[in-house]
Amino acid sequence: MNHKRSILGVFCVSFLLGCGADGGVGTPSDPVIWKSCTLIGCEDSASLDQTFSAGTADLQKLELLICRKDQCETLAVKWSAAQPNQYDCRGPGRRHCFLAQKKDGTLWLLMDFVAPPGEDLARYFQDGDRYRVRVQEPGQTPLFALDQSVKYHWFYPNGPDCDPGCRGALLTPSIETARGPALRPKSQDPSGCRSS
Repeated sequence: MNHKRSILGVFCVSFLLGCGADGGVGTPSDPVIWKSCTLIGCEDSASLDQTFSAGTADLQKLELLICRKDQCETLAVKWSAAQPNQYDCRGPGRRHCFLAQKKDGTLWLLMDFVAPPGEDLARYFQDGDRYRVRVQEPGQTPLFALDQSVKYHWFYPNGPDCDPGCRGALLTPSIETARGPALRPKSQDPSGCRSS
């Protein structure tokens, strides 16, 4: 009987040492650190989001000048029949672009410059890129004017250190016109997220 108890005692001590003291089943593992990322997409861009006074301008005669680097186009503002207070100015390299008249009579201009399909982003968006935007009646003082060379900043819409990261620039007006200054930008960050 005593011999059996001795064997059983040696077996129990050996099991405890093997499974606990040497890093086996009984040893807690290193803590797992989880990183929380969302799945929001993004793309490199330069964004303009401004509200400004229409003054006494004839809204049926407005022109919109849009330039990126040395590429410019002048568009005659044609208000939509379906949405009489809105003009759609989307085109190559502009994902979002519209001019709208708000209920208080002010004008709202929203524009995102993005790279056309197939472009090398690193070459298409470079610090020092020049953007020019102007809204005016021909021959009259601009209601809104912008002439800006930008520096792009990284932002991470999926969370800090979460891919993908994108570069963005916020375009702001360059002058206050005789008919009234641009009232305010709608946001201060092109992504609404962390920038660095």
